[in-house]
Amino acid sequence: MAYASRVLLIDDDPGLALTLRTFLERFGVPFLAVPNAEEAAREIKAEAPALCLVDLNLGSAIDGFTVLQGLRKKFGPALPLLAISGNSTPRSVARALESGANDFLAKPVDPLELKRKLNQYLFVAHEPTEPLAYLNTPPGGLRATIEFELCAEAAHELGLRASSRHYISPGTPVFLSSALWEKKLAQREFLATVSECRASGGYSYQNTFVIENLTADQKTLWRRCLHDWKRS
Repeated sequence: MAYASRVLLIDDDPGLALTLRTFLERFGVPFLAVPNAEEAAREIKAEAPALCLVDLNLGSAIDGFTVLQGLRKKFGPALPLLAISGNSTPRSVARALESGANDFLAKPVDPLELKRKLNQYLFVAHEPTEPLAYLNTPPGGLRATIEFELCAEAAHELGLRASSRHYISPGTPVFLSSALWEKKLAQREFLATVSECRASGGYSYQNTFVIENLTADQKTLWRRCLHDWKRS
């Protein structure tokens, strides 16, 4: 595959820049590395990149999170931003995503994972019919419907635990639906709240949901269908 526009790396680590240059040249990706936000601003003014890789732990006065916020504010959802860090705890990943990153790469960077991300975001960026990974929210908020699949891992009387490729912040209200629920409980969709979200490896997350507002009869039926639901 050939890439028409360059990738910009913002990182003050020469070793990482050399490693990524080796990978990207192998993939046929035009590439430029700069050590700080100031030089990145000059390069972006001269030529907008197709994608930015941003190290979260820049040694300059402006850290990677601030750089992500500035780039997202300037370009909106049009520019894919990938955060890079040796700290891949759920808190760090969540903060990067909240700062505007589309995705996260852990150090040391896996070349196969890097290639997968490039294919995903560079080509999606040039296809306007594809859904965007980041939405600018206007003042006053924005109501939106986002659907994604969950893989059930465990269930209990109050809710369930499921894995997905999406980080969902604790406290977020969501609607969960299942064809089995419609069959067993005469209701396809239930309101739930995310009580916990933790990384489980391989860019997968474990989400724990608490089902809200179940009637007494529904709780009884819920207990009966737990085993069936986990097998479906």
